[in-house]
Amino acid sequence: MASVEDIMGVKSSDEDVNFDSIDESEQESRTSHFKKSKSFAKSNELESDSESETEEKDESKEKSEKLKILTEEESRQKLKQIKKSGVVYLSSIPPYMKPIKLKQILERFGECGRVYLAPEDSVSYSRRVKAGGNRKKKYTEGWVEFLNKKHAKLAAEVLNSKPIGGKKGSFYYDDILNIKYLPKFKWIDLTEQMALEHQERQEKLKAEIAQATKENRVFIDNVEQKERIEHAKRKAESENTTNIEPSVKRVFTQKPTKPKAKNSEALSSVLSKVF
Repeated sequence: MASVEDIMGVKSSDEDVNFDSIDESEQESRTSHFKKSKSFAKSNELESDSESETEEKDESKEKSEKLKILTEEESRQKLKQIKKSGVVYLSSIPPYMKPIKLKQILERFGECGRVYLAPEDSVSYSRRVKAGGNRKKKYTEGWVEFLNKKHAKLAAEVLNSKPIGGKKGSFYYDDILNIKYLPKFKWIDLTEQMALEHQERQEKLKAEIAQATKENRVFIDNVEQKERIEHAKRKAESENTTNIEPSVKRVFTQKPTKPKAKNSEALSSVLSKVF
């Protein structure tokens, strides 16, 4: 006969699964997984530390390169390059032309160095955008440095008051450049000039702010003085109204005066006796 365990679908004690061994294996797998994750986190931390160290090293290298002291030969070469260079001035820039495009146009005559274009006023830009105009930036004037002053002179002679040219399909084909070579003018002079202009603007702005604050202070003092005077007037008027006596005529009864005839007779009799 089949036993109760066979009928209920339960195995005998000989065939029972060892649950203790399963729990131990699960714990071991969990601990190993935890150790692996911990080691992975440590490795990530080490990698991040190494990355930060490399970034700091790169920054220190850049700073050292910036603060690198030039030798005598390098300084002489720099001075030669500065003396050899030339600067051209553009009194007007074609609309929405970027510095890269201008540099590409001028590099047909020689290698260019630095380019600076003065942007338009923020007021005019905002006015144009509000009116529905183009949102691109416009530039009013510019300076371009050529590594060789001969190339700068050539560019000024060829392009001054003449169309840019190039491909016929280009956007700036018919635009005209007003370009001029600046003799004995270097890029250092431009930076110094811009620094002086910036300093002058700052001083002018400070003077305007000081003048405005002074005017505001005077205006506030005048308003306060006027309020004090009006307050004093109102106070004086209120005091005068309280001290004024009521305009009511009072009538007093006066007794009738007695005649002085008898007194005068008595006095005359006394005087006659004395004298």
